[in-house]
Amino acid sequence: MKTPDDIARTLHQLAHRAYRLQPTESQARHHSLILHRETIRSLEQQRKPWDKSIARELAAFTHAVTSIPGIGPVYGAGIVAEIGPIQRFASDDALAKYAGLTWRTHQSGQFDAEARPLTRSGNVYWRDDLIEAADKVRVQGPQCASLLRAEVS
Repeated sequence: MKTPDDIARTLHQLAHRAYRLQPTESQARHHSLILHRETIRSLEQQRKPWDKSIARELAAFTHAVTSIPGIGPVYGAGIVAEIGPIQRFASDDALAKYAGLTWRTHQSGQFDAEARPLTRSGNVYWRDDLIEAADKVRVQGPQCASLLRAEVS
């Protein structure tokens, strides 16, 4: 994760390469970047207590979501909160349909299309949490993917 200083430095470099400023404008840009850096630091500091609070609340529930490398307490809490009691879903298919992660059928007679659009119906918040969490798991690398395949089999 980049620190606020790294982000500010990157923004400064990009702005410097993007266009040339007059010397009087350069000072205004510098002050603007300092303000942005301070805003980022402030938001990071505000986020930390919320993350800890979410982790404490999530610990009260029985689940295995956060045992997956890459899924922390925030996405884990979102996933657990949106599912509710897992027993209310009769099958994996019903759970996937609830998230809107199913594909429409497109067929006629003997024809069955290979290209099918994602339904995107269902619980948009849970689907977004699942997609973001899956990306975090992907970033963890191949060792995480092999661990997940072993758990599914």
